[in-house]
Amino acid sequence: MIPSSTYRARSFASECDGSEPSCTNVSPPVTMTTRRSGDVASPWNPPDSGDQPTGGDVGEVLNKFKGSPGSPSNIAALIFGNVPDPNTDVGGQEIGETVNAFKGLAYSFSGPCACPSAVTCGATACSSTNTAPCGAGLCVLTCVGGENEGLPCRDFPPNTPADHCPGGTCPTDGFCRDRCGRCN
Repeated sequence: MIPSSTYRARSFASECDGSEPSCTNVSPPVTMTTRRSGDVASPWNPPDSGDQPTGGDVGEVLNKFKGSPGSPSNIAALIFGNVPDPNTDVGGQEIGETVNAFKGLAYSFSGPCACPSAVTCGATACSSTNTAPCGAGLCVLTCVGGENEGLPCRDFPPNTPADHCPGGTCPTDGFCRDRCGRCN
């Protein structure tokens, strides 16, 4: 998802897995808008119709960089790159991107992956120890059993597969997905 955009999202029932195009058990579309690039502090646009971001947003990103109490969360302040990682710290790139947004420059990134994904689900098997079959994509392992069956395992710090697959297991083999972890 990229800033300053409008998305129409639908929820699919679990029985739609693998047959999404023909499944009828889906929710009505919900329109969602993302705030403007660099808009990290209230008031946000949308819903506020004022010019955003402001100098206050630049100050909030600087506060986050300094670790000041009350500064925005990493989720709000990390705007650099196509796939911001909430486990990393705010750095100079976020400050620069927020200043550029304050100046009225366009968002620098096109988004992480093409939509819809060009990778076919379940087409190329891979192993967590050998991601070569996936090329620039990811080898995605999914939980077997438990509360999160069928959902991707998280095997990166601070999470472990056991954290994400309670009551189940995370196998060592999976299937290739695009670099965003998606497939069609």
